[in-house]
Amino acid sequence: MRAPGDRRKGPRLEVVGPLWGTFHRSVPVRIVDASALGVLIASPVRFPEDSIQQLWINVGEHQLKIDARVCHVRSADPRHGGEQLIGLEYLPTASELSQ
Repeated sequence: MRAPGDRRKGPRLEVVGPLWGTFHRSVPVRIVDASALGVLIASPVRFPEDSIQQLWINVGEHQLKIDARVCHVRSADPRHGGEQLIGLEYLPTASELSQ
């Protein structure tokens, strides 16, 4: 039964116990340098160490998605506009794991 003034179109379910989720947002970053194993980016947002992030690299009309682990985060560096310097290690794709 709905309470008076309730404008919801669907029923609500009660959550019992902790329920966790994630929130994703796009943050433009600048690549400082890159190697075959990882990349150093300058970001206005600090990412947690050991977190897994998706890095989208645009080259011309092509877009490449790379899963990477945050290895280290250095505090804002004035030489890089006060942005966070974040070291990312590329993670293998599912096809690479099956080889």
